[in-house]
Amino acid sequence: MKKNLSLIISLVLIIGVMPQNIPAADGPCQEDYPPAYISLVDDEAGTIPLFSNYIGDNVQKVDGIEYDKSDNTLTLNNVKQNKTLVTNVMGDDFKIKLKGNNELNGILVWGDEYGGNLTITGDGKLVINKNKSQKSSIVMYAEKTQGLLKIEKSARVDMYASKGNPVIDTLWSTNSVTADAIVIEGKTSSEVKVESRQAEVNDIITSKAMSVDSRCYLYKFKKDGKNYGGQEKYDSNGESTGEYIMFEVINDETYGNIGVPVNNLKKIIPADYGYEKVMVDSEQQDEYRNVLIFDNWTYTYQMYHSTEKDKDYGVQNIHYTNGDTGKEEDYYAVYDIVKYGNYGYIAVPVEGMEKLDKLPADFKELLTDPYTLYYYTVGLEKLFINSQGENDTEPTTKGDNPTTKADNPTTKANDQTKAALEKKPERITGIKAAKAKKKTVSITWKKVANASKYQIQYSLSKKFKKAKKFRTKTVTTSKNKYTIKKLIKKKTYYVRIRAINNKTVGQWSKIKKIKVTK
Repeated sequence: MKKNLSLIISLVLIIGVMPQNIPAADGPCQEDYPPAYISLVDDEAGTIPLFSNYIGDNVQKVDGIEYDKSDNTLTLNNVKQNKTLVTNVMGDDFKIKLKGNNELNGILVWGDEYGGNLTITGDGKLVINKNKSQKSSIVMYAEKTQGLLKIEKSARVDMYASKGNPVIDTLWSTNSVTADAIVIEGKTSSEVKVESRQAEVNDIITSKAMSVDSRCYLYKFKKDGKNYGGQEKYDSNGESTGEYIMFEVINDETYGNIGVPVNNLKKIIPADYGYEKVMVDSEQQDEYRNVLIFDNWTYTYQMYHSTEKDKDYGVQNIHYTNGDTGKEEDYYAVYDIVKYGNYGYIAVPVEGMEKLDKLPADFKELLTDPYTLYYYTVGLEKLFINSQGENDTEPTTKGDNPTTKADNPTTKANDQTKAALEKKPERITGIKAAKAKKKTVSITWKKVANASKYQIQYSLSKKFKKAKKFRTKTVTTSKNKYTIKKLIKKKTYYVRIRAINNKTVGQWSKIKKIKVTK
């Protein structure tokens, strides 16, 4: 689920909240989503993961680069890479420590509603974007976090921007204090003026719930006279690990079999915890079928209010390929979102509204109250901190902190910018697939003009069902190509792609069918 070299926003719909209330986040995000990572990225050569909590990443060692998770610090020691350093949800205390002379194409920091500040420290030097291959040297994609940048007094940093672009750019920040947004403690080659603007935005209100139609099978276990279901776990090669996530199976009069998680969804070897697998015979294990399980496999429903019934409903816009006609189709499915005890929410299809060509006229989209996001830039095409560029002599500006207060952050965002961020991107076309190596397929597609990112979904299911046996995964990239790895041989995968511009999502592409032969 990667974000690389251009403007993107979170790939999932998040329940609308006032982002100013997001607490400080120290250290990298520990959740499966959003995944924390540090990578070196090159549009041509691909990505080198340096640190990642995403299971699909093969973390590599690069000379001169060390990451210490204990103090959340990445050290660069005489590193010269014609690549961009990209980080995602590494927390508000993330630091880059400089030793010796270093060069990078750029630095991109993503916050993704978790946290993404950056402090550059150390007594070494870093030259960024000298070849001007990127628009800016440092981009802070705060994504509804503070997105603060600080360059400490001892660090030497040379920054370049391509013509007409700022050396430093911060987007979608919840921080309203201009003096805190970009702090440069060292001496600078030019006066640094932090320019700012703001935009008032609303979030779509969504709810997460288990669909009563989304059921799984579980292997049957017993313990202390109670019935349990085990969900078998597999490694990245599709082989069983011998571990299970365990659920107590309850038969509900209304919803049938309900799987209530035990052991906090921890993967365990059942025999170690006293669970006995129920056997039909020596070759076949008995199974619970059609179990609604409360675990991480929930769906997101956009919320609407029916003025006629004075009631809120969850809605999914479903795009799929009709297996009988081969044609692509869209429809709306409407659900009651019901709280089930203390276990979570379930989505129950509303009778007569399971498949609609369009929503009823009285359905009104629910949005959060408006809130403000802030944007900050340093509009210089080059800036030397504690150095004079290649000559690396004494800086020319007196004083330790020439960072000045910017224009009033209450300046309104212009209408053209807002309109550009809301324009729906076109549908993806021209998808091609090529075998890269064993269990790996590289896909490419035609670029979309106003796309800030692309979302790729691949699955063993034609309908991209989320049950774990279908291996459905969703990833993002800013490039019009992606390599899908660790596929299962002799299986057929289905791939679809859509473009996203800010919070506006384009239509899914036609489905590409890929057969993994070896």
